[in-house]
Amino acid sequence: MGDLVLVVDHDESVRRRWRRKLQSRGYETVEAGSAVAALELLQRLPDAFRLVLVRPSLPGLPGTALVETLRLFRPELPVFCLGPAPRDPVEVGCPTLSEGAEELESHLQTFAGDGEVWRASSPLAPGVIRQARHRFQRSRDLVEAAYEVSKGLQS
Repeated sequence: MGDLVLVVDHDESVRRRWRRKLQSRGYETVEAGSAVAALELLQRLPDAFRLVLVRPSLPGLPGTALVETLRLFRPELPVFCLGPAPRDPVEVGCPTLSEGAEELESHLQTFAGDGEVWRASSPLAPGVIRQARHRFQRSRDLVEAAYEVSKGLQS
């Protein structure tokens, strides 16, 4: 895997800020404005990305569904959540970087090689996991699986 990072946020200015921060540290970036667009990129280029940065509160398919879908189907791919730290870190299931993250490089070194940190606690019930895996097996489509995950997160 290279040093390609996927930045997922509905706000173009946020994506642009993270792209500049990452590029100044030598990382190439690809941007997606939605969880669906991110999943489509990840499915088309499955081995291209070193890590994913995602806003948990995306409109449409939420970023939390993206995080949980990656937890199920791409467990080796580290994910960071963007924005203010949640009250309950289990809510989003991944380490959070604030928009002013001066500690970015430290976080990347700490977590990027160790997906165990963000895979440790999933809020999904076993039945939801089975349904998402079944839907993926039928469709071979991460977006379809993510919609199943999203339904499970809402219940």
